[in-house]
Amino acid sequence: MKKIVLSLLSCFAGLAVMAQMTVTGISPASIAGNYNFTFGDSDNGWGVNLDYTAPGNYVQGELVLVEDGTPGTNPQGKPISQEGCNPLTNAAAVDGKIAVVYRNTCEFGTKAKRAADAGAIGVIILNRDAEVIGMAAGTDGGNVTVPVVMLSSIDGDALVSAMNDGPVTMFIGSKAGLYAQDLGFIEDLILTPFYNGVHTLLAQNGSDFNFDLGMRVYNYGNANVTDGAARAVITGPNGTTVYDETVNFTLNGLSGTNIDSVDIFPGEALSFPQFSLSAYPMGEYTLTYTLFNGTEEDEFPGDNSYSINFVVNDQYFSRSRLDATTYKPIYESLTYATDPAAPAQPYTQLRYCMSFRDPNASRLAALGLVTKVGVDTALTSNLKDHTLFVEVYEWNDVVDVINNTGGYDQLVSVGNAEHTFLNQVVEEEVYFQFDDPVMLIDNKAYLFCVVDYGQKLRIAYDRSVDFNANYQHYNMLPSPIFASPNSNPTPWFGGGFGPDLTPAFGIRAVDVNSASVNSLVKLEGKAYPNPTTDAVKLNIPMDGKATVAVTDLTGRTVATHNVTFLDNQATISMGDLKSGMYIINVEYANGSKSTFNVVRK
Repeated sequence: MKKIVLSLLSCFAGLAVMAQMTVTGISPASIAGNYNFTFGDSDNGWGVNLDYTAPGNYVQGELVLVEDGTPGTNPQGKPISQEGCNPLTNAAAVDGKIAVVYRNTCEFGTKAKRAADAGAIGVIILNRDAEVIGMAAGTDGGNVTVPVVMLSSIDGDALVSAMNDGPVTMFIGSKAGLYAQDLGFIEDLILTPFYNGVHTLLAQNGSDFNFDLGMRVYNYGNANVTDGAARAVITGPNGTTVYDETVNFTLNGLSGTNIDSVDIFPGEALSFPQFSLSAYPMGEYTLTYTLFNGTEEDEFPGDNSYSINFVVNDQYFSRSRLDATTYKPIYESLTYATDPAAPAQPYTQLRYCMSFRDPNASRLAALGLVTKVGVDTALTSNLKDHTLFVEVYEWNDVVDVINNTGGYDQLVSVGNAEHTFLNQVVEEEVYFQFDDPVMLIDNKAYLFCVVDYGQKLRIAYDRSVDFNANYQHYNMLPSPIFASPNSNPTPWFGGGFGPDLTPAFGIRAVDVNSASVNSLVKLEGKAYPNPTTDAVKLNIPMDGKATVAVTDLTGRTVATHNVTFLDNQATISMGDLKSGMYIINVEYANGSKSTFNVVRK
């Protein structure tokens, strides 16, 4: 992976203020730590009477779901009564607590004002989607003088689940100066692997695959730190430590409103050595950052440690995390884009894209893309008869993040696929096999895009990686989105849903030099039961008509079947065959093939 050295101190100066404000789980331990959030501040019309980014300004309290007595459930399956659009019926329970409110029906400001009128000391709005968005104050937000923040639907579900088991305490505001000893960092300012799914053909040695490490460390405490340390450890597939480096630093304690910080990045006075290995055994690797303050115990340890996994495998490359067993993407959320200016009007075209560029890309032929797709049940009951497309583009005017040049006017289509859903399900994993293998080119930028023409289908994303630091350091936007028509001047959004939402796309790839045409289009699958006395069920990631030929070990065809795969499955009979080993060959009209060895008992 190409390394671009730049000063992250200047790149991220604008984030220093937000770093002083946190939304943090205090107890129980299962919800402890910092959360991604957006904040309703006075700059966007809210009437908050304190600057909660300033040292010493915060609220801390127990969470309580609001209730206003409205019957029914919203499209996300949440009680409408907990949207808080009407005067609260549980005002006594909310008084003195942090109110939790679901997003959906009424304005954000109205929800917050209902809770504040009931005595809430703060308000947490839970989004209906997996990301966090800006909150318009609306008619009532200007009268709200308590902090109002938004969390994602995933974080919200985790908090509500914990609330069902007992009291949950959260902190909103600036923790600067609350403790004597308090080091911390935020995910936005941490370097991690830019690909969490690494194909073995792109990681044969340290020259092929390597990455930089780094972070910005803050001293939120009042005391000076004279012997601080930041440690980065990477363990390999067998649990053995393959990287262990420590950087020492000093930081001043809080002085007025000034929070001292230090950058540990390539090109700065302090830096970690680059990570690279002479060889990369397949399996899961774990990167863990940890902060230490000498012999002193950190009094707020929730932001002292961060871990992320990456998987080296021989099947997929991906920016999202991969399952260490199946090597497929980890699907954390299903989401779709809406136009803030016209949320009820679906886009006529959406392209959810993952970028890719590698100096050794020509070793690979890309065969297809695997992801998960779902529906919003408020719009449509299931996936049946919906069609999605995949386009692979050479990105010839790739955006230069550092110099703010480039664009999306020179996209050349080099691969495509489509899939029509045949099953009445609300979500389904799908493999889009490209019509022809895509032979990749070294150092060429690509976009792998799932395309939705106005159906508002939900596409899988992974929200446990944050590429904010990476995309500037490596000069590459990880996940642009195309949305048209749009109220904005351009249909392309280079930042996608944000640096902490990554398309959960796995790109299936094989060795371009050793693969024959037949093996390039071979589909993975399984046959069971095996051995069998009669019927065999075939499971292949493809639907439609296919021809099945059964041969014995001499190569003689002993049976043929014309079948239709539905829900990736079809069944054939072997009851008329003699006992022995047989080879089952499945071939689709587009040339895709699968082969199974099956024993007839």
